[in-house]
Amino acid sequence: MATDHSLENGFFLGTYRVQPGLRLVGGPEGEVRLEPKAMEVLLALAGSDGATVSREKLIEQVWPRGHVTDDVLNRCIGQIRKALGESPRDARFLNTIPKQGYRLDGVRRSADLSVDEMPGLLVLPFQSLSPSPEDAYLADGLTELLIAKLASVRSLRLISRTSAMALGRSEDTLPAIARRVDARWVVEGSVLISGDQIQVVAQLIDADTDAHVWADTYQSKLSGLLSLQNAVARRIAAKVQGRLLPRVSQDDLSSDALRAYLRALTLKSHRTAPELREARGLLEQLTTSQAEFAPAWGLLGIVYRLLTHYGFEPASDLLPLARQCGERALKLDPDQPSGLVCVGAIRLLSDRDAEGAEPLIRRALEIQPNHDLALINMANICSIRRRFDESRNWCRAALRSDPLNVGVHMNYGDHLILGGAYEDAAEQMRHALDLQPDHLPCRLRLAWALALGGRYPEALELVGQLVEEHPGASAVSEYAAMVYGLTGNSGKSIRQSHALRQASGYVSPWSLARAAAGAGQIGDAFGFLERAFAQNSSSLPFLEVTPAFRSLHDDSRWPRLRARL
Repeated sequence: MATDHSLENGFFLGTYRVQPGLRLVGGPEGEVRLEPKAMEVLLALAGSDGATVSREKLIEQVWPRGHVTDDVLNRCIGQIRKALGESPRDARFLNTIPKQGYRLDGVRRSADLSVDEMPGLLVLPFQSLSPSPEDAYLADGLTELLIAKLASVRSLRLISRTSAMALGRSEDTLPAIARRVDARWVVEGSVLISGDQIQVVAQLIDADTDAHVWADTYQSKLSGLLSLQNAVARRIAAKVQGRLLPRVSQDDLSSDALRAYLRALTLKSHRTAPELREARGLLEQLTTSQAEFAPAWGLLGIVYRLLTHYGFEPASDLLPLARQCGERALKLDPDQPSGLVCVGAIRLLSDRDAEGAEPLIRRALEIQPNHDLALINMANICSIRRRFDESRNWCRAALRSDPLNVGVHMNYGDHLILGGAYEDAAEQMRHALDLQPDHLPCRLRLAWALALGGRYPEALELVGQLVEEHPGASAVSEYAAMVYGLTGNSGKSIRQSHALRQASGYVSPWSLARAAAGAGQIGDAFGFLERAFAQNSSSLPFLEVTPAFRSLHDDSRWPRLRARL
């Protein structure tokens, strides 16, 4: 009987959680630690997939090198039953099959659990103890690398970086912080840089008991940080009873290259135009000097994609470069998550090939289940295909991993709008605004959701405030044109549409088209959509499900436009 390694990540029997590495069986009455051989018997039975296993087979597998009496096996079976709170006459899981052996029923592997069933692991931002303030980003970068590495443990639900960083600023007690994101385990630590040397102190805490489970100190040259964080991740995974997914090993970088990469990681997460452009410059230099380092190529491709996605630069300029970067990352490492997401997103949003994109995005999620861009792109695939219930589920999975991320809340609200769930979308935007009350994109989307849901007075009051607070802002003009048009204020709508065209800086043709359609300027809307096709806008796959373009559906030009998708 071959060993089933998938069970080493742990498994469930009803409400009982089995952690083989710790030899623990946890249930309603607490945890019971089994003897080593008793846990091996339990693993052997769990690996039989509900088939009956004879006593002879169990002895052969668990005691392969010597004779064992029946009493030893009986004691192991008794320990397992006691840990599961059952007896031979009242067995829910471990059943005796007369004259045949034993059968274990109800095994659920950790890999088969839903996100909500997985225990959460929160990696709090590592504290920088370095004398130079400029080294603070190294601690943030190590935190992000560690989260990404631990995300490959299939039996855990990793709390994503944005929520972790927000919680790192909290003054609450550690158990209170863990409860906010439903985390069972918490990792915290510190980073000290001195010249070319780095010292990392890491510790693992059981949030239920506030007890320290493990702590250790690691030292190396700064250039060895990638190897160091791999060692930290392996120890943490072992302690929480998980296995890291095997990955292609990456050569360590020089100190300067490592600093550039970690700096770019931090800048990318902020999503502003200046910081994305700075990350672009760092990564372009890094991929020139470290041409075999796949993560840098994947990250650069994503930065190019984000610059176009947020309308900071034309898609026609950067998408070819993004594609090249993603493909280069996958050539160096076929399972590089950022490369998979980059190429998958381009196939979906630029090539408009959802069928070709989906396997790439799913593979990225197999490797890094909490990858925010991968989860959102799966939601994109489902919404484009009008599978709105599935889209909601992917958004919920993203929120489960990153509950304090305003952007993820906003993306969920966007997909609710695409699916016609306007009341739910408005509620979702309010959740986002609870986290960041002045977040302008969410306030604009809230006004739009209210208008779509027929709540005109609330929508008009909010959009009026935003126009007054942000005169001349292009995003405000776009949404104001749509809200005023939908509520029957055609004059205001047309004025906002024209204001958008006169805005300084780059304005995407997609935004211009939405504003024109909202203002009833049908010919102009079709003209701007032609420009969006010419620039290969990544928003075009959403054309048919975008509410702003309903006013175009009865026009004879609409079927021809749809056919081009």
